[in-house]
Amino acid sequence: MHNNCADGKAAQYLKQGLLSVRDSNKSRKANGPLPVIMAKLQWREVLSCYFLVYSIFCYTSTSDWNAARDRLEELERAINGLDHGSKGLLTHLHTYLSGVCFQGTGKLENALRMFRDPRLRLPEKPAPSMSQEEKLQGELALLALLNTMWIQQADSRHDAAQNTAMITKLEPLCANHANKNIETAFKLVKATVPTEPPTSGVKIKNYLGSALEAAKSTSNKQFLCITLGVMCNKFFVGVVGTQADKAGRAAVFQAKRTRNTLWMSITNGMLAENLELQGQHEEAEAAKEEARRLGVLAFPEPS
Repeated sequence: MHNNCADGKAAQYLKQGLLSVRDSNKSRKANGPLPVIMAKLQWREVLSCYFLVYSIFCYTSTSDWNAARDRLEELERAINGLDHGSKGLLTHLHTYLSGVCFQGTGKLENALRMFRDPRLRLPEKPAPSMSQEEKLQGELALLALLNTMWIQQADSRHDAAQNTAMITKLEPLCANHANKNIETAFKLVKATVPTEPPTSGVKIKNYLGSALEAAKSTSNKQFLCITLGVMCNKFFVGVVGTQADKAGRAAVFQAKRTRNTLWMSITNGMLAENLELQGQHEEAEAAKEEARRLGVLAFPEPS
């Protein structure tokens, strides 16, 4: 998924898989006792739900919010049709993905409401005694908290001391997490969220360098894009020189690889600022116009 979301391959495979499962459910060639047939049908419906979940992750990674919302609505209907015992983790995934879609389209209050849903609370059990499903629920809860922290910084009243307390609480849960993507997300939070006392420039560089290495090791293009964008913003915006120019262009290049219109807009905007400072006005204006165009695409009107 990390490698193929951007080029559409993952979405196409998932679409074909979903069609295959749904076609098999329509088959009239069902033999055997009724309970066995019903169990098979339920199992296929659950499998269809997971195809939808993965599809939503694919579409959100490239900011295709209309497609993501369509699949999210399908997922809700499919979950409602399941037996209570089959819903399990799917309801947690639906809640989290609803928050992601709201966040991605700028509906931040709705996103916070989803991320604060009781389904996304941290489990009280110690990790060794958790079932696999409980561990996955715990990972979604951690992601919801990290998303929440980023969203809260958009409020001018954000509390740096509260941020510090939350980071301290999350440190033992996220640092050295078995899921390297959660560890990477936590490092990005530590590098970007204001704290009291403020995080030193040296620590920020270390967090970002570590996040960059982790993103490379997991081949996660999305994290590479975000990390390079943050590095450019922290250390090279407003700086004149070859290194700043290289950083800006590297951020734009990596954003293009993900096909994420939001980050493509952000990185082009930063590059435009640097080019303007260097007196490259024509190229700066082109980058600025591209940033505007992509910004509009990042927040489309609902279809």
